[in-house]
Amino acid sequence: MSDARPSCGPAAKTDGNLSGGLNGEIAVRVRTPGGTVFVKGLRQEHERAWTQQREADVAPALLRHVQEAGWDLLAFEDIVGRQAVYVPGSDDHPLVVDVMTRLGEHQKPDIVMRSVPDRMKNHSPTPELFAGYMLLHTDWFPTNVLIAQDRAVLVDWALETSYGAGWIDPALWAVWLIREGHTPPKAERWAFQVPAWATYRRMV
Repeated sequence: MSDARPSCGPAAKTDGNLSGGLNGEIAVRVRTPGGTVFVKGLRQEHERAWTQQREADVAPALLRHVQEAGWDLLAFEDIVGRQAVYVPGSDDHPLVVDVMTRLGEHQKPDIVMRSVPDRMKNHSPTPELFAGYMLLHTDWFPTNVLIAQDRAVLVDWALETSYGAGWIDPALWAVWLIREGHTPPKAERWAFQVPAWATYRRMV
């Protein structure tokens, strides 16, 4: 962690190992004189260590990427928030629409990234239907959407980030809404508020 000090300052206190999700061996909140940062990481020999660079390339709140002493660590802006609630009547839905709309304005960055058609080639007879060049998160698990005051923030860009047709993210979110109690028509009405989905539905 010594290489992180120019950006983050010396650690004054750490909060015990937090949940790093499915793709983190370590996840801690580090309190420094300059502020609090969230650090997650994997050992460099870990089979998914490559995902650290992926997240470093696309995550918006990254402060520093450190590879030192056998560890691959990412330091992020510490976002104080709670996980999104997808049940019917939740006030979080407009915030999710907003962050998904803003994400939909970004095309694939100039980095190596797996496409959704490639991910779907063993699951669909027509994977070309998923083709496109938009940056996609694809993992709308509620813990990956933090509600911080009046905004939604996407986290965990490591494993599932892909590129493809812009309608894919709102479609995946609609599946989550149905899982959380929405009827399919009501779930699609929320998805329809995302421009990429609305445009797609008008074309089919």
